[in-house]
Amino acid sequence: MLFKLEIGAMMQLIMTACLMVTSFACREVKVDVHEQISELHCALGAQWRIAAWSDEHPTWRITRWCCNYKTLARF
Repeated sequence: MLFKLEIGAMMQLIMTACLMVTSFACREVKVDVHEQISELHCALGAQWRIAAWSDEHPTWRITRWCCNYKTLARF
């Protein structure tokens, strides 16, 4: 089996964003992907999500990113 989707798991795009003026001021940004998809599908759709975030935050640049599962709290 290539991908294991758990019930209640959601994909998340995790980016490292740094200020344009200095590479020393960086932060982690997490963007929820609202579909239950695999890491591969998240990665394939990541480019437009990164571009949209970058357009909204012009003083920041993305230095790295990855897709990972975010486990939802269960009640």
